[in-house]
Amino acid sequence: METLQQMPVETPCALYGPPSGDDLRDEDAERMIRSVLKGVTVAPMSTRNCMLNPRQLNHQWTLNGTTGLPDIKGLSQEHLQIGFRLFFVNRHDEALHFFEMFENVPLMAMGKAAIMFVWSTMTLDDDDLKNTVAYIKEVEVVVDALVKSTAPSGGGWLGVFAKTPVPTATHLHYRIMSAECTLLISVMQLLRESLMEKVKGALNIRNAWHKYKAIKEQKELLEGDGGALDIETVGAMHFGIGAFNLVSSLLPPKVLALISFLGFPCDRQLGLEELETAFNKGGVRSPIASLALLTHHVFLQASFCHNDLVYADAAERVIRRSLEMCANGGLFLLFNARQLRLAKDIDGAIEHFKLAARVQHKWIPLVHYCSYELAYTHLYRFEYLQSAAHWNKLLVENEWSKAYYAYAKGVVLLCGKKPAEARAAFDLIPALLSKSKKINGRPLPVDRFVKRKYVNYIEETGEQSLKRKGARASVATRLPLAGIEMIYVWNGFPQMPRPLLNKCLDEVKAWRATDFGSSSADAQAMCWLFEGALCSQLKDQDARAEECFTAVEALRKKIKVEAWVVPYARYELGMLWLRQDTAPPPTAGTTPTHGTKAGTKRGLAKLRHVNAKKGDYAWDLQLSLRIHLVFHQYGHPYEDTMAAVSIDDE
Repeated sequence: METLQQMPVETPCALYGPPSGDDLRDEDAERMIRSVLKGVTVAPMSTRNCMLNPRQLNHQWTLNGTTGLPDIKGLSQEHLQIGFRLFFVNRHDEALHFFEMFENVPLMAMGKAAIMFVWSTMTLDDDDLKNTVAYIKEVEVVVDALVKSTAPSGGGWLGVFAKTPVPTATHLHYRIMSAECTLLISVMQLLRESLMEKVKGALNIRNAWHKYKAIKEQKELLEGDGGALDIETVGAMHFGIGAFNLVSSLLPPKVLALISFLGFPCDRQLGLEELETAFNKGGVRSPIASLALLTHHVFLQASFCHNDLVYADAAERVIRRSLEMCANGGLFLLFNARQLRLAKDIDGAIEHFKLAARVQHKWIPLVHYCSYELAYTHLYRFEYLQSAAHWNKLLVENEWSKAYYAYAKGVVLLCGKKPAEARAAFDLIPALLSKSKKINGRPLPVDRFVKRKYVNYIEETGEQSLKRKGARASVATRLPLAGIEMIYVWNGFPQMPRPLLNKCLDEVKAWRATDFGSSSADAQAMCWLFEGALCSQLKDQDARAEECFTAVEALRKKIKVEAWVVPYARYELGMLWLRQDTAPPPTAGTTPTHGTKAGTKRGLAKLRHVNAKKGDYAWDLQLSLRIHLVFHQYGHPYEDTMAAVSIDDE
């Protein structure tokens, strides 16, 4: 059996190109590091053992009432503002050290918390999430003490008849920081593996909203009394309200309906507008607001949307300005690469993924993310060995799902006509599955996918319900169209230019011509689904696409393992009908309408009929989110798209 080390890991230079040179360094940041950090050796970034130690520091500071930034003795405002940019110009370790130097200042502790938050959302490691929550809770305690000490005095002996005391701008500054802590904690808890932590996260979302609601009311009191908030506090308020609305609007439909009934806001357009305002104000929260916008405009669109680049202009505008503020910032280069791929510029996407990895080569989670994206992007171009090199790097170095990395490596090697190497990668899967992560006692969805593939198509012993009759078939025969399946399930078709779509279609047709008749109903259904989806994406073969999706429905009672194919075929047919029967969907920044033609009903009705009973098939949550985004796009944000429709129903 091959060990993880037997296939050599490509060097960073081989995978991403030569290391970044001085031309990619931020000169202002370099001068600030020399002046403030003074050449101190900085330990590599980690959330482990990150605890708040303000009592060990005694920096004198006051809050600047005009800017909302702290005036710290010995630190200029210019250096302070550059310090907040360090993280976004690829000086991640120095940024963490900078904030730790002044950790007794609440805004600096919040800066450190923000770095830990981004790190944890990249690694999704439960220990990282746990440590980040613990740290932010400590910051919240300090901030809440400042909220209490700056609170306006009460109404005196008149009690309920007294005029509500007007808060100071300083008091609201700290109240907003407290709300930010609660919001960050809730997101971290929702990402934790424990069910109890997820419940705590839901409760903290409620607490965060109550805080923001009270802040909004007190802001009106302050302004009514002739007061005004500082620039940073105003930006923080826009950011918090925007982030809350955006996050809440992306929750599952039934949860959306519930929290709307309870009075929580779920207005995605308002959320995007508030985040845009926070971004444009240019304060220390501006880069974080841009990341939130790009997560929506680029990540969600690339991962879950069908083929309409609704937010392309908005995304490109945010990326362009972010790179002007933070030249060659690795995070923004990464989003730029995804946006280029979404625009079907595969060459440009590969170039920018490699550049993002080079400029942030010390920040391992982001380098691994670039490798993950490059592995798929090379697969889109049928560059199987280049894809295999990135899967191998992740298999050796990353802990998210080693079983999936081994499976993906085996698939691309199989597609690249390397059956022996593919077999060696597949042989790693059982041992890796036995060590896989668990969420609430269950393996990751992607690990369940790998186990299903291994047991039914790859394993040489035991029950093989889908193996061809007679002599044992090769892995390549028993694992039909596996490369195409990886591209499809991870939403690759909408991101591929026409020549590559045609190449995929030729490959599917070639398999149908040679292996279709002797294959299982499962394999035949996958073939029909992929052909139909490709014809639909090409937009000039709609009749053939509809025939293919109908063929999947005809096979539904014969399918034994690949139950996911039926609901996905229904989704594809619904999207095809929407494209045929409606005008283009609303563009970014406009209010969705309830359809522009009567034909909208046909497509949306099909989407309501998509889902099998929850848990009956793989990728149910992924498909549900896709459908939810479609209903929002066409002006039906609270439709129940999780209807329990059995795959045996007509």
